[in-house]
Amino acid sequence: MLDGSRRLGRDLITGSLAALRAPRVIDSGLPSMLTWAGSSGLRQRSPAGADRPIRVALAALRVLSKVPGGRWRNTCLFRSVAECAIRREYGMSARIGIGVDRQDGDVVAHSWVEVAGRDERDSRTMTPLEQARASSGAG
Repeated sequence: MLDGSRRLGRDLITGSLAALRAPRVIDSGLPSMLTWAGSSGLRQRSPAGADRPIRVALAALRVLSKVPGGRWRNTCLFRSVAECAIRREYGMSARIGIGVDRQDGDVVAHSWVEVAGRDERDSRTMTPLEQARASSGAG
């Protein structure tokens, strides 16, 4: 068992690394995040401990998105990628959901993290992308 300061340090590193890796995952590994998967192969940790690293990752993305010329954005996709990576590292079965909707004639998109089948998206009504593709005949 790690003491409090070591646990805090580990959580800061885990969350920061997830935020730093988000652009690379979006560029080359996003399809793997859209399917159900558990642990990333790293040493699994207790799922109950994932909250603080997720908060760190979200805070890091807010800061990194302000770097001029940087690749980071404080958008739902970047936040979802970081959160999903952390949840998988903590041994949870997680994936990113991407949905679309029409609002005032415009098509809008949103991403969220689903954990073990529990929908984590916000209260907006979004049609999951795979469902939207199927109903439009695209694909």
